[in-house]
Amino acid sequence: MPVCEVAIVPVGTDETSYADAVERACQPCRERGVRHTVTPMATILEGPLPEIMACAQAMHEAVLRGGCQRVVTHIAIDHRTDRPEDGAEDLRRLGQVHG
Repeated sequence: MPVCEVAIVPVGTDETSYADAVERACQPCRERGVRHTVTPMATILEGPLPEIMACAQAMHEAVLRGGCQRVVTHIAIDHRTDRPEDGAEDLRRLGQVHG
């Protein structure tokens, strides 16, 4: 299952905090039932590629609809085909290796 990192940066706002934009961006994830994790720098999406790409687009558009006139969105996709991926399991394995 692909893992997608989405970082959305509102540009030209009067606010230094991104909290409102993050809340707005995560709404499509909740509405669509897309598994997601918010981190300090980005939101991680997990699921079938068409589903997470559509969600990333909806996240981007949600921030624009929130009144921001310019948004820069960075997307990185990790898509393994040799075995199923699970973000929680990957973190658990990392903890064992680097514990």
